Amino acid sequence: MVKIVMISLYDPLSIGHRIMHKILADKGIDIYGIFLKSENESHIKDEEIKLLVDKIKEIQPELVGISLRSRFFKIAEKLTEEIKKEVNTKVIWGGVHPTLKPLNCLKYADMVCIGEGENVIVEIAELLNKGKSIKKVNSVWIKDGKKIIKNSLGKLEENLDKIPFPDYSDTNKFYIENGKCSTVNPFPDHQVVYSIMTSRGCPFNCSFCNCGAFKEIFHGKGKYLRRRSVKNVIDELILAKKTWPSIKKIYFVDDVFSSDLEWVKEFGPLYKQHINLPFYCYVHPLCVSDESIRILQDAGLFEVNMGIQSGSERVRKEICNRFESNESIVNAVTILNKYKIRIMADLILGIPYETEADKKENLDLLMRLPKPIYLLTYTLLYFPNKLTEMALKGGLITEKDLEENKNMEYFRWHDKFSQQFSNTDLFWNSLYYLASQGYSKKLIYKYYNNEEIRKNPAKLVRLTKRIERRKFIMASIPKAMGYIGRGQFKLLAEKIKTRVF
Repeated sequence: MVKIVMISLYDPLSIGHRIMHKILADKGIDIYGIFLKSENESHIKDEEIKLLVDKIKEIQPELVGISLRSRFFKIAEKLTEEIKKEVNTKVIWGGVHPTLKPLNCLKYADMVCIGEGENVIVEIAELLNKGKSIKKVNSVWIKDGKKIIKNSLGKLEENLDKIPFPDYSDTNKFYIENGKCSTVNPFPDHQVVYSIMTSRGCPFNCSFCNCGAFKEIFHGKGKYLRRRSVKNVIDELILAKKTWPSIKKIYFVDDVFSSDLEWVKEFGPLYKQHINLPFYCYVHPLCVSDESIRILQDAGLFEVNMGIQSGSERVRKEICNRFESNESIVNAVTILNKYKIRIMADLILGIPYETEADKKENLDLLMRLPKPIYLLTYTLLYFPNKLTEMALKGGLITEKDLEENKNMEYFRWHDKFSQQFSNTDLFWNSLYYLASQGYSKKLIYKYYNNEEIRKNPAKLVRLTKRIERRKFIMASIPKAMGYIGRGQFKLLAEKIKTRVF
């Protein structure tokens, strides 16, 4: 029987990995999963790489798969090199980056999977099991001596109900963390907050995201935006609740959960009847209506993540390819606040096309928005997408600025008030934070018009840090008490250590 090892980087949850594990196990394939590091800790130690390679040597698989995003390119390169030194096996890369830049990945991997991998991995496993060639598998590019075999893309699976639920058991799974290899998941967050994806694809084409590129790649290969039936989703959640009675919340991780009102209408009452747990989801300002939020709030919606990205309509339309107006953003926040939904609002920092006037519009919009909102700011990262292409072509960035070319490891959180930012960025970041917290326009404009503060925003940074630290502590206390009440002391210790609740 053929043996396959799949490696997941910085994601013990890894829904896609666990779905493929389930598919292969059901087919009788000898499948093993290795989860290298959690998202809470960035640095991969040499002894952890050795633990991974030693485990693969022990298993002696015919195939090793590595799932990666652009930020993990250098890590995947290093792991592949170490694996191939010690084990006679083929290595296949899959995931977002190999799909968008397959030739870049084939410098190191033996083959890459382009797009969704469920059907691909099964076909490869069955061919290997029969001793047959895998050179003609659709959606796979393969190094064959000095040439590259570029097989055509397979069709997208339009019926998502055919795909099994992810396997969260620890059977044939290994977790490498803190210099140790364990057969028990050290971060079983799914037993408290269960994450689920009900759809694939996104209805929008934001330039800073990969979805637009995916749509171009899979044009003509089936419907790109697909959704599971409500019944299928409810069935998974019923099983999850039965398996882990400790589940307290559900996180829906679809790109835009509220995009289909008819689906929402069917979902709401059934979720309330069978699941009845508080849940979180992602929304888009153009997909927030009074009717959809009323239904979802009645079913248990307590928190959303909504992208603002920029308060400048010019930047959103011309640079980000987002066409909602500031009025539609204000309207969406008004509706969400009406139903007392907690709003986590995303704002992208460091967009190279922003002017001083655009940053002022960011500030003005944040002050206009009904409160409360909770601002999440992210530094723009250059992944394979339209905005990156535009910035490269315009000479605003170089190849060294691309995420795959940075010799760095993944970090989940960063301090937006640290000295890695310029004084200008620290100044604006602090003003954005105060505006999002509902501080008065008088106070904010006092700082805005202070030239000394602009040049040296240390005083302003200290103020924002104090406010944020206090809010973090207050928000963490009830969550910590929940872990104590459930007897999850080890998990609580890790959460305190990493400041990630």
